[in-house]
This record gives sequence, C-alpha cells and structure tokens, in this order.
Amino acid sequence: VLFKYKPCSLKLKSYFYPIPDTIAQLLQYESRIMTIELYRSLLCPRCAYATHILKKLQQEFNDIEIIHYDMITDFNVFKQAGITMIPTIKIDEQKSSWIIPTESQIRDFVLKNR
Repeated sequence: VLFKYKPCSLKLKSYFYPIPDTIAQLLQYESRIMTIELYRSLLCPRCAYATHILKKLQQEFNDIEIIHYDMITDFNVFKQAGITMIPTIKIDEQKSSWIIPTESQIRDFVLKNR
C-alpha cells in the first residue's frame, strides 16, 4: 500500500487525504535495501556454497535482497553484465569473482560495499 488514508475531520467522512510521513518512510525503507546480484550455475558446487553464504548474510542483515542469475537460463544477462567467471557477486557496479570462495571473502566484499 503506497498511501495510508485517514478521514478528514473538516469535510465529509468519504473524503480522504494521504499522510505524507508514510510516503517518506516508505521511500527511506526502499533506499536502505541492498541488492546483491549473484551470477551462478545450478551445477556449480562453488556457486552453491556462495549462495549458502549469501543466504546466511541475508538472515543476519535484514536489508539484503539477493537476485540469482543462472548461466544456463539467463545467458544474455551474463553477456550484458560482462560476467566471465562463476560465482560472481555484483553490488551496484562492483563485481568480485573467486575460484574457491571462502566465507570471509564473501562477507568482506559484501560489508565493504554496503
């Protein structure tokens, strides 16, 4: 719900007006969400591990949204983003790939780009 309405006491009860504070709060909430793009393959065990670590971070920090792109089904997205290795994590315009990802490397990259 974008607008919260409450009845206007000066006019008929059928007239409503939006509360501006609610809209401002909604916009602030939307801007706090961190979007992480994970480029992976469902057949890749390293990608499964990276997915597991990102899900742990998502539980730890409630403001993280993870978007998964699979190499087989989203190949055009891979090409447009310039992804040459999996797993790759992209936050805003920052990308990082690992041959063998560790939990500390993924955590450090996410926290650095937070």
